Amino acid sequence: MLKYTLLLMTLAALTVSAESIDLNILQTSDIHGRLGRDDVIRIGSIITESRQKASPENTLLIDSGDLTQGTFSVLKTDGMLAIDFLNAFKYDVWVPGNHELDYKLDLLIRQSREFKGACLAANIEFTGARKIFPAWRMFERQGLKIAIIGLSFPFLKRLPLKEEKSFTLCDYIPTLEHLMPEVMKYRPDIILLAVHYSVNMSYNNDDNSLFAVASKFPQIDLILGGHTHQVISGRKIGRGTWYVEPGMHSQGVMETTLTYNVSAHRVSQTTSRFITAPQSGVHCQYPPSMAHKLQAVKTAGSKITGYIPETRDNGEQLRNITAKAIMEATGADIAFITPPRRNAVLTGIVTEEKLFNAYPYNDPLMTMELSRAQIEEILQEQLTRKSHYTQSPYNIDYTFNSATGNVRVKAQPGRKTWKCVMSGYTIGNANRWFPVLHRIASKESPAVDTGILIRTAVKNYIHKHHPYSQGK
Repeated sequence: MLKYTLLLMTLAALTVSAESIDLNILQTSDIHGRLGRDDVIRIGSIITESRQKASPENTLLIDSGDLTQGTFSVLKTDGMLAIDFLNAFKYDVWVPGNHELDYKLDLLIRQSREFKGACLAANIEFTGARKIFPAWRMFERQGLKIAIIGLSFPFLKRLPLKEEKSFTLCDYIPTLEHLMPEVMKYRPDIILLAVHYSVNMSYNNDDNSLFAVASKFPQIDLILGGHTHQVISGRKIGRGTWYVEPGMHSQGVMETTLTYNVSAHRVSQTTSRFITAPQSGVHCQYPPSMAHKLQAVKTAGSKITGYIPETRDNGEQLRNITAKAIMEATGADIAFITPPRRNAVLTGIVTEEKLFNAYPYNDPLMTMELSRAQIEEILQEQLTRKSHYTQSPYNIDYTFNSATGNVRVKAQPGRKTWKCVMSGYTIGNANRWFPVLHRIASKESPAVDTGILIRTAVKNYIHKHHPYSQGK
């Protein structure tokens, strides 16, 4: 009788425990190459601790993009330092962000093949029959079937990509309308959407709005966002859709727990928290493959490019060097340049790493043949519409009336056009910030991608005009 009673108690306990299953979701995003020893040990320890607490068999680990750009170490390893990081901590999914395409598309494809998990991007379709990035992947945890769909940044076409003709970028809602019947055919218990985009960019109810996505596809239980570098520890954005975003630069890890009600066949509760340090003293080791790469990077970073003496205004000196460098590299008459980073310093011995820190983006130079009237239109817009993409003019004689906003360029008899050079990112994003520039660069005088990076132009200029000699 006692054995029978114990058996019944055991069966009852199993029935109660089986009524709900907790699924542990860990997410990072916008790490931007911050993969030094301390950051990796801290982030890795958080991941390890959370896995141990929830059990590895009950955990999924996802990165939402902008991983392989931002530091000299990831640049010099072709992003493979970041892929080593993903593999060392057994990430299940990686969704490429916009900065993953700062490098050549072939390099991103190679990175995705080295990654041991699933690199997902449903909204990037390649020409022909090529299927480079899968749209989604089914995982199983604790008997639950979890479908994860990946969507990259929806505005990649703004960027000046030479390879843009090799793929088509689709909006989110049409992509999901096409994909969701296929996903539902496999009867997932839980659906996750990992995107390199944010609710804080969903200003309009357009085909990329995450609010619209959550409304149209209520079967999505959780959206894992990124791109805006903000920490959003959890908010409901649809009838039952939860949204999280895990900040930037290895700040921490977002941990979300989905409680699945077995009898009701749905997620009954969602909780999330942002973890910035391990709580129980878990301490992981820095992966040996990453340590080996970092040592090689340190040697490359100390390579000397040139020598620039101190001046009273180092910022103005850097601006002049930048303008002269991009004009010399492209043969341009006029330069429009992005002001150097606020903390950028290029004085004394200029090393490869120091140069990268001043120009961290793979920003290509684009040129346009412009008339005097077009230059005046662009100048007026750049001087009156401020944004982080605003360009400052160089080597041009003009007057600007700040009260009226009027600009007049000094006429040069017999001169009809001038070759102007500008940041590719500014031109690529002009449809959002600068409608006049967008009109001119896309229709009237189409901008030409030179294939030369601003950083490369400055490096060559310093090497030529500011060489380093021992004893300076």
